[in-house]
Amino acid sequence: MNSEDVRLLRKLARFRGMRISQLCRLMILEWLGRHGYLDEERMKALGLSEEQHPKSCHNMTRGE
Repeated sequence: MNSEDVRLLRKLARFRGMRISQLCRLMILEWLGRHGYLDEERMKALGLSEEQHPKSCHNMTRGE
């Protein structure tokens, strides 16, 4: 990551009313979900329910 990446994360987080760490967590969970790493057992281990799992962080970063 470079400084431009960090600035973009800050702007996105501010736009969504989140902390950067929250935004990064959502982005990581989205990536894991898209690539099949978030099965029911792993979600339970992370303390997530099906309702808490972000369906699409991609839409979140576009402001949709």
